[in-house]
Amino acid sequence: MKKKKEISLFLKKTVMTLVVTLSISIIGYTIQYYRDISLSKNNIINSLYTDGKKLKDTIEKDFINRLFYELKIYSSFDGLKELDKDKISKFLTFVNANNERYVNMAVISTSREIVYGYLPQEKQKTIYSIIDNVVANGMQSINLSKSTDKYHLDVFIPIENGSNTVGIMFFEISTQEIDEITASIRDKDGVEAYVVDKNGVFITSSRFSQDVIAKEKIDIKRVKLNIDYAKDIPYKDYRGEKVYGRYFPLNFDGCTLIIEADESPTVINSVAKKTLPQIIVVLQGTGIVLLQLLFKNKFGIEVEGTSMEEILVKFKKGEVPLEDINKMIDKINKNNNPQS
Repeated sequence: MKKKKEISLFLKKTVMTLVVTLSISIIGYTIQYYRDISLSKNNIINSLYTDGKKLKDTIEKDFINRLFYELKIYSSFDGLKELDKDKISKFLTFVNANNERYVNMAVISTSREIVYGYLPQEKQKTIYSIIDNVVANGMQSINLSKSTDKYHLDVFIPIENGSNTVGIMFFEISTQEIDEITASIRDKDGVEAYVVDKNGVFITSSRFSQDVIAKEKIDIKRVKLNIDYAKDIPYKDYRGEKVYGRYFPLNFDGCTLIIEADESPTVINSVAKKTLPQIIVVLQGTGIVLLQLLFKNKFGIEVEGTSMEEILVKFKKGEVPLEDINKMIDKINKNNNPQS
């Protein structure tokens, strides 16, 4: 009958030390992993607000407000106050030829006479109603309008001669510049921004499709409700994917800017990039410590240089940067193998 091999006490202690060390490491890093996910979520939500606010300001201040300012200057051009057809025709023909943002433009007197340009037949009733309000209030106006598969901004600027409003400048403007502004955020991993009208219909493209404009819509009430209820809880977007989001009302015709970040790659990948190297370092360090013990106790070989125990203690106290630990481990390995 074969005699059973006895497991040495040293081997038992070594294995037990390895199990305990790894268990503590796994528990510690599991706690850290989920804590980092929570912190990462908060960072993403805060980042969405910061980025969304910048996009809102860019749309409203850099585009809409400057647009009003530019058109207001046009309204004071010589010939407009007198509604001089020849001067207006030369001036606006030049403006139209040198600026791609203007799809159409017209000048209409307060008596609804078209002095320059034309008004789309399907828009005339709505345009005349807006013109009456602009004339009555003396205030500029901007409205969102749809034609076929595109959206445009209809801008109305009063033409004033002294204290009297004598006419209106009408500009039909492409929303392409707004689309370019929202697309600028797509360089960030898993993040996108888009603008919808008051009914939730896309007026800019998404990062997944250019074909959503004026065709696809979101449940804008549900999106706002989800975000208002809990900003740190993901909701399903128009694709059915879970995202974090923020929304920002815009200053024209009930439109809303929405900025969203995918839940999975954004949060988990960022945490994994931070935590996994730390786990690898600890496992590598644990292995070296155990090898040191094995060489010392089994073979009587002392390891010179900084011990791994000291490195781990310093790392735990935050005295050793993560990027320096591998260098220290390599130094120990080199001391252990002077001929390599």
